[in-house]
Amino acid sequence: MDINIDGDIPKSRALWRCIKVAVMWMIWIERNNRFFEGNEEEKEWLWERIRFVASLWASNSKSFTHCGWNTLNLSGRL
Repeated sequence: MDINIDGDIPKSRALWRCIKVAVMWMIWIERNNRFFEGNEEEKEWLWERIRFVASLWASNSKSFTHCGWNTLNLSGRL
């Protein structure tokens, strides 16, 4: 099931806010893994993690109270 958020400003803002923070969060985590652990993940894995985290966070926002995480899952859509 796709979510059409075109024209729904609160949902669009909430989703983009989650995406921006998820990108920063995962870059921070990846940086720490490379610097402290010497591990480097593949880009595909990093993008998949960003999609997962953004979907999870958005599904817990007030704007998406009637949508479950499975409905909002962004994996493969960004």
